[in-house]
This record gives sequence, C-alpha cells and structure tokens, in this order.
Amino acid sequence: FDWEKFLILAEELEKKDDEASLRSAISRGYYSAFHMALDFCEAQMPPFQKTQGGKDHERVRTTLGEHRDAQVRGTKNQLFTLYTNRGSADYNDEYKYSPLKGSTRFSLELARKTIETLKNFGQSNPS
Repeated sequence: FDWEKFLILAEELEKKDDEASLRSAISRGYYSAFHMALDFCEAQMPPFQKTQGGKDHERVRTTLGEHRDAQVRGTKNQLFTLYTNRGSADYNDEYKYSPLKGSTRFSLELARKTIETLKNFGQSNPS
C-alpha cells in the first residue's frame, strides 16, 4: 500500500472543514507518516522488523532517533508530535474547532515534512 495516499486523503478531509473531517485528517496524516517511517526503518535500519503491534509506534521513534543522519533523527520528534496530536484528535472530546483547525494544518504539514525527509534519504541512500 502507498501510505502517502493517506496524507492525500487527509488533505481532502481538511477541505471539508467540519470537526469530524478535521479529526480524521489528523489521524490519517499521522498514520501516513508512521507507516512510511515503519517501512523506512525496516528497509534502512536492519535488524528492525515490523511486529504489527502497538509497540511499533515507540519502536519506530526510538530507531529513528538512533539513525546516523541528523535529519532522519529529527523525524523521531516529528512523529512524536504527530502521535500526540492524533491522540488528542481521536480521544479528546473537548478539542474545540478553532485549535483543531490550526492543529490539522500543522499536523499535515509536519506529516508531509516527515515523509519527504524519509523519502529523500531513502532515494539518495538505497538499502
């Protein structure tokens, strides 16, 4: 599956501009970046392997934080921010529209930046 398509879907959801769509956009944006990072770690950082479990979220961030490239290491913090925003969007009933709108734009831009960093490194440094 091309996980970048989740980000494209998130950008479409953002345009709908209602609370449910904005919350869903943040979630799809996170999962787009997370799965790209998961695939990156598996391809670029052996012996990393997916487990298909919830612990992969933290394992991916830890693994990225150990990478030799500073930009790739920086994606660890980007993913943590996206993970936190996704948690708020998915579980916080009190998340109001105004901060939600700004958080959606920020999250999608950060997801795009994370994906581009990993793609660019992967293309210039094939496994």
